[in-house]
Amino acid sequence: MNDIDLAEIWRRMRALAAVARGKPDLKWATVRAVNPTSVQIDGDEAPLLAAPSTLVTGVSVGSRVLVALHQRRATIIGHGGKLNWQPLPLSDRIDVHQGQRPEWAIAGGKLHLQGALTRSSGSFSTSYVSVIPGGGIPDLPGVRDGYKSVRLLASGGGAPPGRSYISASGEMLIATTGGTASYYTLNSEYLIDS
Repeated sequence: MNDIDLAEIWRRMRALAAVARGKPDLKWATVRAVNPTSVQIDGDEAPLLAAPSTLVTGVSVGSRVLVALHQRRATIIGHGGKLNWQPLPLSDRIDVHQGQRPEWAIAGGKLHLQGALTRSSGSFSTSYVSVIPGGGIPDLPGVRDGYKSVRLLASGGGAPPGRSYISASGEMLIATTGGTASYYTLNSEYLIDS
C-alpha cells in the first residue's frame, strides 16, 4: 500500500496557487472617458476608480478595449473597435435612472447593454422593459420560444439583484428576487448565436 504524503500535496497546491496569482485576468471593457481614460469592465456597475495604463492608441468614448488586470492595476492591451450604440426604447412604466440612458449594440456575437432603469411609478416585481428594435435579435443560445433568464442585474436601494429575461424576438423583462429596488443597471453583455 502506498502512503500519501499530504505535506507534498500541500506544497504542490501552494506552488500552483502562486503561479495562478501571477497571471493577469483579461476582461473586455468600454471606454467611458478620455483624458484621463476611464473604462468600465463588462458586467460592472461603474467604471474602474483608477485610470488604466494603455498600450494602444486611438481609443475614444465608446471604444471596446481588452484590459489586463494584474495586482490591482489595469492596462489596456487591445482595441476592439467602437460599438454602434442605439437607444433602447422603454415601456411607459420605465424611466432612465440619473441620466444613464439605456442603450444596446450587437457586435462580436454579443448583445451589449448599458445604462440604468427605474420605475416611473410603483416598484419592480416583474416589469416589461423594452423590445430591442429591428425585429428582434439573433437567437440567444437555448431560446426558441418564451424567455431565457440571462443575467443578474445590480440593484439600488439595498435590494437583492434582479434577473433579466430576453426572448429571441428581443423582448426584455426584469424580475426582482425580492425586496424593493430603486433602480437596476443594464451594464452587461449576452452571448448570441449569429
